[in-house]
Amino acid sequence: MSKKLKPSKDFEPYFDESCWILDEDNKLKEVQCYMDGKEKYLPVTWDDEGAYVLNGDEKIYVLVNCE
Repeated sequence: MSKKLKPSKDFEPYFDESCWILDEDNKLKEVQCYMDGKEKYLPVTWDDEGAYVLNGDEKIYVLVNCE
């Protein structure tokens, strides 16, 4: 069972592609975020809407599917 993340009141993902980490298939893997006064890379999760990072239970989308 994974540890539940406590939401940060001071949370902002960076939308600049220079702050993203891509995998070997050129797919978004991690995004640098500012949280609680620190910069940290968080893993992204993909769903039908796009790629997001979690702030507690809140999904923050950094990349949205456009079809």
